[in-house]
Amino acid sequence: MRAATSHDGDLTNKEAALAFVGQLQGLMQSLSRHVKRETEALRQGAYGDGLADLESKSELFRSYHAGLERLRANASHLSRFAPVQLDELRKLNAAFQEDVKLNLAAVATARGVSEQLLTRLAARASETRKPKTYAANGAMAYQPQAAAVSVDRAL
Repeated sequence: MRAATSHDGDLTNKEAALAFVGQLQGLMQSLSRHVKRETEALRQGAYGDGLADLESKSELFRSYHAGLERLRANASHLSRFAPVQLDELRKLNAAFQEDVKLNLAAVATARGVSEQLLTRLAARASETRKPKTYAANGAMAYQPQAAAVSVDRAL
């Protein structure tokens, strides 16, 4: 997909414009599938599976942004040589943006859940270490000690 986003000249003829739009559509469809898989994995609580292929996703996003830059630079040529395909690309982009919104919501939810889990775990661990009795002078029977918490990152 790298060829779709390279800056190898203006799209000054119909064939080049159609090829570029087709390649950008393919890139967006690949990225959309990747984002949807990640979103579904996060919704199911499979955080490791959902975030496993970050390198591939990053490369796809870099190519997508480079493609958008080239699209903006050649907007007049594309609207002249491939107006129908450009409209299809706009619709595909709108659907993709919705997929990204859902993905960001799933990532935010997963982050919130994990933060809540760690906060509750830390509170529970420190709670069991607090003294529940007082000495005769009204002070705590012993000083609370910090509790160690270990987290298995494989979860």
